[in-house]
Amino acid sequence: MVMKKFIAAYAPALLIFVLPFGLSSGQSYGVIINEFLASNNSTLADPQFGEYSDWIELYNAGQDQIDITGWYLTDNRDNPAKWSIKPTVIKPGEFRGFWADGKDFEWHTNFSLDKSGGFLGLYDSDTTVVDSVTYPEQRTDISYGRAAGNSEKWFYFADPTPAKPNSDNLYVGFTDPPEIVLMSGFYNTAVTTQI
Repeated sequence: MVMKKFIAAYAPALLIFVLPFGLSSGQSYGVIINEFLASNNSTLADPQFGEYSDWIELYNAGQDQIDITGWYLTDNRDNPAKWSIKPTVIKPGEFRGFWADGKDFEWHTNFSLDKSGGFLGLYDSDTTVVDSVTYPEQRTDISYGRAAGNSEKWFYFADPTPAKPNSDNLYVGFTDPPEIVLMSGFYNTAVTTQI
């Protein structure tokens, strides 16, 4: 049975999610980038501004409470200290969300995520990389993250899940649109075509 608990924070723009997260026996990764959405059109609105902004979700997959105050999030591997995280402690099994909207205050980073693909990194206060991903092109309202129980592989999620475990409805990528060889038009007899 999965227990879910939503914690309301004083700052209305802060996303805090708490729930058990299953990892394989013996795995312990500490704080990881769990899921993000680089093109949010209708998934989750920022209650403070009423906007559908990009978001980033961190998760503490370890056994200890971790203070990430002064750690950094960045979309530029050459600038690991791009945006400093405000006072934040993440308990084991807790998710913490940030708006990647370029507003640069409270829980809003000073950058947005690039839908065409890019880099997302989490660094500690000494600018040592904690976790990072170079991600491919993203699609609107389809998030990118790790499958529950597997923090090594990244997938697309047709059902983004801030405040819930990552969905089982996951995909490794997208196919190109089909190309029909036969020209469009009216035909009086049966025809054969290729797709």
